[in-house]
Formats: sequence, structure tokens, C-alpha cells
Amino acid sequence: MSLWYALCDLLPVEMLHWDFMKNAFLALLLMAPLFGLLSTMVVTGKMSFFSDALGHSAFTGIAIGAIFGLAAPTWAAVGFSVAFALLFCYVKSRSNQAAETLIGVFSSSAVALGIFVATLGGGSFTKYNTYLIGDILSVTPEEIGLLVLVLAGVLVFWILCANRLTLTAIHPQLASSRGIPVGLSQTLFLVAIAVVVTLCISSITASPCCSPCWRASAAWWRPTIPSAPPARPSACFWPWYSPSPSACASGGCDMEATIQAIARIHSDFPTKFGIPRQSGLVEELRAVIVFEPEFRSPDALRGIEDFSHLWLIWQFSQAVRQGWSPTVRPPRLGGNTRMGVFATRSPFRPNNLGLSSVRLLGVESTREYGTVLHVGGADLMDGTPIFDIKPYIPYGDCHPEASGGFTDTAGDFLLEVDFPEALLARLPEEKRQAAMGVLSHDPRPSYQRSPERVYGLPFAGFDIRFTVEGSRLTVRDVAPLGE
Repeated sequence: MSLWYALCDLLPVEMLHWDFMKNAFLALLLMAPLFGLLSTMVVTGKMSFFSDALGHSAFTGIAIGAIFGLAAPTWAAVGFSVAFALLFCYVKSRSNQAAETLIGVFSSSAVALGIFVATLGGGSFTKYNTYLIGDILSVTPEEIGLLVLVLAGVLVFWILCANRLTLTAIHPQLASSRGIPVGLSQTLFLVAIAVVVTLCISSITASPCCSPCWRASAAWWRPTIPSAPPARPSACFWPWYSPSPSACASGGCDMEATIQAIARIHSDFPTKFGIPRQSGLVEELRAVIVFEPEFRSPDALRGIEDFSHLWLIWQFSQAVRQGWSPTVRPPRLGGNTRMGVFATRSPFRPNNLGLSSVRLLGVESTREYGTVLHVGGADLMDGTPIFDIKPYIPYGDCHPEASGGFTDTAGDFLLEVDFPEALLARLPEEKRQAAMGVLSHDPRPSYQRSPERVYGLPFAGFDIRFTVEGSRLTVRDVAPLGE
């Protein structure tokens, strides 16, 4: 791997400065020919749906491996998928049914068996998502080594059997008359597919899927309160886990429930880029919290004006994806060191929840949106859904003696900001100090440190262009967004 890392360092691509991106890039280069070789034979053999059925069987295998306490349930999935392929070959050779019919039966049976096995003893089968839904950005050198072996095996198999398999798929009788063992060739092919599909599950990222409710809501997110938001669903629900009395009574608290967004925040950040890494770092930032129609009762906010700060519980709505990884690479550590997800504030969490402490600047009653809250120091993107608001209580929430783990040694280093007066004057006066604060906290990703690169910060309806050399940030241009 050291040779590969050295080659990547020679490429003029900034994202390849991180080891995990180098691993992901190499995994892609290995999987592209691997899938290309197999897919030609899969299509020729009319077995496209079989790969999908194997993915379902992997779920059952992983559940069986987890129940028996295997340290690596993926190997149990490989074994079950191979057995699944062999059984399919046996039934197919002795049945007059079409292959598609048998694949549908086997696929449904595998899913049903998997759900049964996974939920033995109570609980939700979603706990196996770590193994079933991969992330190519988390590929390890050991997994890359395994991909190399699999690719080598497939290459040898393709060289020796490609012509035989093609003839077998097109005309089995002719293949048999030429002495080709049709049944054995098909069986070996299906076993190869089973091994490749199952082993690659942990390396392929599933595309995040947004519900129609979130997509509809995105249409009215604005940097300021919209004048007339279009009609949309009145409630957006987000899957979460919450214990029920009956579940806890039986020893398991893994029941699925729903949690509803009560409000949305409207800030000066239309994208994730530039948002301060923690709340309260830039006190000059201003945002407005607008409640959903069903939560606009003034009584729900009675007494809140007596508190100076609030806790916001919200969703990392731009980081929602299926599955989760137990370890992440904090940008503050350079992106090369893995930490436990629960020891960081990474947005890629099992439930994608965020927690922020903000200053309450005012409570305003409006005709169109009911009572809204004006807050300062928020580290949230415009339109972020908020699930709950709680008052900050100093005697219980403040711990001056607390230690900050790795953040104590990886502090937030401020940049010196050179913002020419002529360019600063293009921003509204009430946004200038906030913009200066955001820039001083270095909005660049940790892996991007090129002094020649010109960065663009979308902020308060403007595009702020800047460069960074050493500890000095220089603003190069300020223009309205879209120009």
C-alpha cells in the first residue's frame, strides 16, 4: 500500500491527500474490471436478477453468523450465499420452471428466513445494517487485499471459462455435444457470483434516499423567512428508535417509532461549506427559528424569554444515509485517524442527530408564522429540521472542569483575515462581523490546504471568494450568489 500511497501523492488531486480516499480510489479501480468481467457473463447467462437474490441471501447469512457469535459475520454470509447458489442450481436442473420464477421464490424465501433469524429473541433487524450497507470511504487495506485476490480469481476463471459459459448460455445442447460439462460450468459460475457479490457488499455505498416529504420541504428553504412558502405535507416524520413499556419489560428496547420536526431554522448558510464547526464560535451569526403550523401555539413558548441560551436538537439532514460505521475520521485530526463515532460529533451517526447551544436574542410574534425565535451563534444550515428545543440551565449544563478528549490538543486555530474595505462594504452592514468571524475559523476542509486555490463561501446571499496562505486568509471578491 505504501507504493500506491506514493503514486497518489504524485497526482494533482487534493482529495487523494487523505489515506481513506486513496483506499477508496484503489477499491474502485479494482471493482470496475471485476464487475465488468462478471457482468458480461451475467447478462449473457440471463442471470441479472440472481445477483439481487444473492444480496437478499447475504442478509440471512449475516444474521446467522451474528447469532452464532462470529467475529466476522460476512464470512457466514459468503457460506450461506454459496449454499444458496448450489441449491438453486440443483432445483433449476430438476425443474421445468423458468429461471426468473425460481429466482423470485428463492429471493423471497431468503428474505423471509433472514427476517425470522434476525429477529429471534426480539429487536430490530436494522442492527445488521453495518454489514449489509457498505461505505467505500471506509475500505481498509485488508479489504483491498481481499479484492485483489477476488479479482485475480475472476480473471483466471474468465480466461478459462468465458467461451464455455457463453456457448452454454446461448445453446446448452450444442455445448453438451462438444463435451462441455454444462451443469458444472453453470454451478461454478453461480458460486463465483455468490462470492463476489457477498464480499463486495461491505465496500459499496448505498445511495441516500430522501423521502418525498423532505424533498417537498426543500423547496421553501431560504436564507431568510420566505414570504409565501408553497403548499407541502403538514408533517415530516423521521425514523428513530424509542423504547416501549412492553419491549422494556421483556428486556429489549429496540422498537421503532417516529419523531416529528417541530420547526426549521433559517440561517445565512445555504450549503454546508463554511458552517462553524461548533455552535457559539461565531456569536455574530443570526438565524430565525420558524415553527411548523401545528406547533405555533404561543403557550408552547411561555417563559422561554427568561432564558439566555437554548439547546437545539436537530437532524443532519444533508448527511442522512442508510447504515452507519462504528468509527469515523474527524477532520480535526487530519482525516487519517479513526475514532469511535460516539466519541466525536460527526454527522454520520446512527440517528443523524445534532445538538447545538445557541443564544436567545428575541421572541417575536408575526402574523404569518406565529411566534418565531431569533438566535445567535447557530451552526446550522438553512432549512435544517429541528426536533426539540430545551432551555440551557447553567447549574446543570455547565461543567468548567470537563475534559475535551482529542479536541483539547486539536484546538480551533484562528486565521488572520484580510478583508479589503471596498469588498467588505458590499455586504450588508449587519452581516459583516459574522462573515469575518466565519472566515477567521478557517472554513476550508481539512484536506484542502493549497495556497493557490480560490475558495467560495456562500453566505447571506453572497459568494465570498478567498485564498489562504499560511495563517492569513485574503478575500479576493464578493458578489451576489448566482452572478
